[in-house]
Amino acid sequence: MTAEFALTLPAVVLLAGLLIAVLAAGNSSASVQEAARAGAREVARGASEASVAQAVEHASPGSEWSRTRTGEFEEVRVSRPAVRVGPWSIGTVQAMAAARAEDHRDSDASEHETHADLPENAEDP
Repeated sequence: MTAEFALTLPAVVLLAGLLIAVLAAGNSSASVQEAARAGAREVARGASEASVAQAVEHASPGSEWSRTRTGEFEEVRVSRPAVRVGPWSIGTVQAMAAARAEDHRDSDASEHETHADLPENAEDP
């Protein structure tokens, strides 16, 4: 073993560890985003809290989530540690997805939009 190798080995190992951590954080971010979307879909359908929790847990195991209502939209926020190394966690990734709540949808919306600007003597197309 040469002195050059002994000096460069720790740097190479550190660089490899950082690369793995960045890839793990990217994977965590993608799974958290998918979990937020899945939770928002369930909320928009009017599903129960248990169903929303199951969808979030399936997409991103070990994530924490919350649900808030803002006007006619339901927001689902999901977060989890970016990188877990044994009992330690490094950083946090978060995502939010919103969907219109089912009870606010207007089934006749297209009818209201289509006929609003027709002259009185015009026929429906």
